[in-house]
Amino acid sequence: MNRSGDNAVHDQSDHGYVSLDTAIAWIDAATPRLPTEQVLLCNAPGRVLSENSRAGSALPPCDRAALDGFAVRAQDSFGASVYNPTCPSGGRAGSGRCIAGRSACGCAA
Repeated sequence: MNRSGDNAVHDQSDHGYVSLDTAIAWIDAATPRLPTEQVLLCNAPGRVLSENSRAGSALPPCDRAALDGFAVRAQDSFGASVYNPTCPSGGRAGSGRCIAGRSACGCAA
């Protein structure tokens, strides 16, 4: 029997814990579903969606890396270290952009 006096949580282990599935089932049964309502986006912080939301298109509309970094051929980096960089910068590209032209051999992009 649980603290509220009912038998909703019944598959206790030797340590007094219940399974995750049992805990979720108990929470679902004990939590009423609230009615949905539409609110302005500026009033939405702190609220929970009642259904899934999907973007109409990819933004930005291109493949891009999530982090900054360098592209370099492995053979051009032999012997490189923090104190001995061997690959000078051969170009710069902003998010979603390509390097104009080609980067020279031995250079990082």
